[in-house]
Amino acid sequence: MGSTPAGNTSQSENRTDVRFSLFCMAKRKNDMKNKKLASNIVLMVMAVIMLVLGVYVLMGASEHARKGVKTEAEITSIVIGNSSNGETSYKVNVEFWVDGTKYGGELDTYDASMRTGGKTTVYYMPDDPSKFHSARFNYLPGIACIVAAAIMAILFFVPHIAVRVREAKIDRYTEEGTHIVARIMQVNRKNTRLYNKTIAVVECMGSDRNEYSQKVLLDIGDEYVVGDDIDVYVSAKNPKKYVVDTEGYLENRAAQFADAPQDQAN
Repeated sequence: MGSTPAGNTSQSENRTDVRFSLFCMAKRKNDMKNKKLASNIVLMVMAVIMLVLGVYVLMGASEHARKGVKTEAEITSIVIGNSSNGETSYKVNVEFWVDGTKYGGELDTYDASMRTGGKTTVYYMPDDPSKFHSARFNYLPGIACIVAAAIMAILFFVPHIAVRVREAKIDRYTEEGTHIVARIMQVNRKNTRLYNKTIAVVECMGSDRNEYSQKVLLDIGDEYVVGDDIDVYVSAKNPKKYVVDTEGYLENRAAQFADAPQDQAN
């Protein structure tokens, strides 16, 4: 029986290690993309819910102010409790009379000046007095919901907008500016995370002996190798304006790794 040469065994093991590393890297990145997609969907759904809720609250208050009838109501009780986050909550119950019929229920707002047995002004709907609203319109909950929806939308769209802006700059500088091949000198990782990614700064030295740097968000599997070449596009009008093509570098590096096992196998 023949024996397998040690060199061939070593090459086979190397190919296996490379394939396994690529498989693990691809799986981690795919898992992260799925989690990110799920998070984005949840974020947008929550944003829509908060927006609808905010508009509903503001429209309800506005409708009572425009169509409601103003009257005095008696504060029958103020129940003090604790909310789910541990803060003190106040439940104000009121009663008022319309054409000899008593109506009442929980008021939609609370003020420190309110006392049991005291008076407060409400607006009730003439076609259904059981629907009433405090004259001290509290627009804060509705506004807070809309602001929260706007923040969620910003968190969703900012990364996509940033990518489009960078791509537009690269296209513009490619046509009108200068293409420089730079060398990665160091990668400074920050102890800060954003969008579940590590913030880092890629520092480069261009073939024109100028220094360039680009802030990036490192995802799982992203790696910038010191000594590698990376493309830089500089504005023709202002040399201080430039874009380091970090996305293009990662794409080229991923393509090289993907081709590595096939090349070794051949």
